[in-house]
Amino acid sequence: MKKLIFVTSKFPFGSGETFIENEIEYLADEFDKIYIFAAEAHSAEPERPVPENVSVLAANPKPVSKKDYIPCLLKPAVIKEIFKNCLSKGAFQKIAACCWFSVSVRKQTKRLNDFIRLCGISETDDITVYSYWLSTIGMCALKINEKLKKIGVKTKIVSRCHSFDLYAERSYSNYLPFQHLLISKFDNIFPCSKNGEEYLKSLYPQYSTKIKVSYLGVKDRFTSALPKKENVFNIVSCSNIIPVKRVDLIVRALSTISDKQILWTHLGDGEEFEQTKNFAEKELPANIKYDFKGRIPNSEIYDFYNRNNINLFINVSEIEGLPVSIMEAVSFGVPVMATDVGGTGEIVKDGVNGFLLKKDFEIKTLTDFIIKFTEMEEPEYTAFCENARKVFLENFEAEKNYSDFIDEILSENNNQFSGTPVLGQ
Repeated sequence: MKKLIFVTSKFPFGSGETFIENEIEYLADEFDKIYIFAAEAHSAEPERPVPENVSVLAANPKPVSKKDYIPCLLKPAVIKEIFKNCLSKGAFQKIAACCWFSVSVRKQTKRLNDFIRLCGISETDDITVYSYWLSTIGMCALKINEKLKKIGVKTKIVSRCHSFDLYAERSYSNYLPFQHLLISKFDNIFPCSKNGEEYLKSLYPQYSTKIKVSYLGVKDRFTSALPKKENVFNIVSCSNIIPVKRVDLIVRALSTISDKQILWTHLGDGEEFEQTKNFAEKELPANIKYDFKGRIPNSEIYDFYNRNNINLFINVSEIEGLPVSIMEAVSFGVPVMATDVGGTGEIVKDGVNGFLLKKDFEIKTLTDFIIKFTEMEEPEYTAFCENARKVFLENFEAEKNYSDFIDEILSENNNQFSGTPVLGQ
């Protein structure tokens, strides 16, 4: 039987990892059975529906406390990692990150024996172990893989990686614990952008043959007409409202526009939701209307795009992998303005389907681009919309991307049956 062991952070529990909602359907069509180990989830959290051939176990990990750090310093793998990668600038923070990682994995893997029993593995099964993140989630996948090897099961183990789990300089300690170990143990690593692929290959050239970009994708739910410019110019942003997303910069840019009728809608919530909403109420002039919709289900986002004439999508985050929110926007032919970070430049083609901003852009630059779109002649604007759809169809359509990904992970040429034991965490 062809089985997939899929290790996630919380999916299908909670509301995160919404992009897996698309992928899981394609995985379920290809594999006879899928078993999800949600390494950071608790079973009391709300659970989203999954296909009938998918079984799920929440790890129910206990919180990490600093008192847990001392025992982990005696573990051989931790000692090796510290001496190899933590004794440079910022050593204290790196050692703390290493200990946190190790303790987290230990707590997340307490229920692995229960999970293995749930999977009902036999020696004749064709097993693929798939981690969605190259982080503690990836280490949990390696632990599962190790247990399967001990009972004589052949497996292939692969991982995606995105942003926080890929770029070391984006962590507070400029260090990602056990990244080298993880990459060395997996059969294949799939960054979600070409930028990420190039980054990992430059760091680990000895593993370059196992590192290959695999774009995520969204379903083509476009059923209405391409956007048209009307009396009110409709702008949308979609993200968590947290410091790294810098949603307040959109407020600052819009606050200087006094002669255009604009409706700005933000989809998403987060720790700065009320603060940013209050800032908008205080700063935005009467000609700028706004609507903070909060977190809404992924399916409703598609309905929102189909029911509304959206003219422009804005993302001003200082850190990204390759945003699924932009994939959703361009699938509806919406032009995009976004910061040129991570793999964003692979979906926003400057001057073609939108414009790219420098990471540390001036507010006036954002303002000027918004005004440029509001004043753009219809033929030029329509070309941006058509190009947005073209970029989506050529690169980010779910059926093609996920089918290609599944073909990759099942390819015999890539199946190296890695199984070198992982040192104790």
